[in-house]
Amino acid sequence: LSVIAQAQKAGATCAFVDAEHALDPEYAGKLGVNVDDLLVSQPDTGEQALEITDMLVRSNAVDVI
Repeated sequence: LSVIAQAQKAGATCAFVDAEHALDPEYAGKLGVNVDDLLVSQPDTGEQALEITDMLVRSNAVDVI
């Protein structure tokens, strides 16, 4: 999350694949993450997490995953 916060400050588009459904938006905000601008995915399975990550990488639409 700290990497995401720094990347967002530099203008990067960031995504977070929350495979454990454990992202705490309040905590992320305290670390400097702009949660409103963060692309968040909460897949149901590990396979879905890998597929989503693969799609994000191939899309070149995000700078940090």
